[in-house]
Formats: sequence, C-alpha cells, structure tokens
Amino acid sequence: MRGREDLHDPRSRELFGMQALEYYRSVPRYLLARCLAWCTPAWLVRLAPLRLRRMVLELPGRDWLILRNRLCGICGSDLRLLKGAESWLMEPYASLPAVLGHEVVAEVAEAPAGSEWRPGDRVVVEPILPCEVRGLEPCRFCAQGDYNLCENFTRGDLAPGVLVGFHRETGGGMAEFMAAHPSRLVRLPDHLPDREAVLTDSLASALQPVLDHFPPDEATVLVYGAGIIGQHILRLLRLLPPSGFPGPAGGRGPPSFSAGTGPDRGRG
Repeated sequence: MRGREDLHDPRSRELFGMQALEYYRSVPRYLLARCLAWCTPAWLVRLAPLRLRRMVLELPGRDWLILRNRLCGICGSDLRLLKGAESWLMEPYASLPAVLGHEVVAEVAEAPAGSEWRPGDRVVVEPILPCEVRGLEPCRFCAQGDYNLCENFTRGDLAPGVLVGFHRETGGGMAEFMAAHPSRLVRLPDHLPDREAVLTDSLASALQPVLDHFPPDEATVLVYGAGIIGQHILRLLRLLPPSGFPGPAGGRGPPSFSAGTGPDRGRG
C-alpha cells in the first residue's frame, strides 16, 4: 500500500493490494460453464472463469475516490454471467478482467483534496458509467438525464463498460476496495442499515419504470415474474399513493427517507 500523499498523484496510480473475486476471459471455461449451467452453484463457480486473487487497485482518474466495500448484492446478471447466459446488451460493453459486483454499500476510504466526501462516509454506488465519468461532454441522452441510455459507453477516458462490476478499471463490490467517481455516490442516512441499503440498486430498477408508467386508479396490474424486481414492484404498487410521489416539477419522483421509519409513505 502506498502512502496517503501518493493516492491522487497521477504519476503514482497504484493504490491498494486487495483480495478480489475476478471474472476473466477464458473461452474454454466460458463454454464449459454454458454447457453445464444446470450444475449446482458450488460446481458452477469451479467451472466458470472466476477466481479469487490478490490484485492492485488503480485510480481511473484524479477526482475518483477509493471505497471500502461493506456489503454487495448478487444480481441476476452476475449469475447469468457465470452460466454463460449474460444479456447480449452487455456483450459489446464489458471489459475484462473485471471484479464482479455492482449492488454496493461502501464507506469512503480515501478522497482527493477538496472533495465533499470524507473517510467513513457511508454510500451506495450508482453503477452506470456515462459521459460525465468518462471526461466527455454530455451526449443527447445524458444531457436530458437519461444517462442509462448514454451513447458513449465505449468512448472517453475509461475502458468500454456500461457499469461497475463488468469493467476492468473501476473494480467492483466483490473485493475489499473499489474506485468510484464522486458523481456516482449517494449518501446513506445513519438510520438505514447496510442489509437494507444494499437493495437500493434493485429497488431503483423497479421504481423508475413504475413511476414512468404508473397505473391509473382501479387498474389491474400483472407483474410477470416473482424475482427481486417483481417483488419490489409489488411492494411499490402497494406503497405509493394513487398519484405517485410528486417530483420537483410536479411529476413523480422517488420517496424520501424519514428518520427511523424507512421510506416516507406520504402519510402525514
């Protein structure tokens, strides 16, 4: 480990030696896992190109922070990757080897001088890597806030990749540390425990389409599938008032957090 004075020196980018769960490129192992995807998880992880190894984390840029991971969720996309059945949408946009894990609760370990973040600050990570973190001017989608549709996932200062956990430079949640751009961090309230905060990413994946297509009063809604996203959608439809949560401009927005009570239910 290098001294603190070197952490954000562009001439010295090596930071922390750490243990990490890394997915690497191996065509034979990928095909073997794909053919034997019916195996139990214990056997599947032995077949897939996955390894626990000691590695060095590097900062992608001077304004990035180092996070100490506290908890990481296992997404369906992680499991499908191990089975050789990952989404085709991910295929051109990943860079390997990559430390898995994008549903992350962490605390700030190191921040550059002048940052609003301090060591010990507890955060969740917005995993998408759009124009802003790539040192690019906003594309048409990023300019209107739809950064999940960014047109530059293969361009800019970073290697190709839609999100952390499938990216060779940022690291991921299944390691002791990872790198994060300050714009990708969301501060957690003290009353929210890690085991609930780790659901933020999956909850947001359900909340956005629910708010975008909020059903009218008395509508019958079919939720297809009862995985974690489907369960979140059911809870959100029961939780949200008929008009949805009012957003800043009169539209719908996400719920706020009330101290000690979890999401505000819109009731006095």
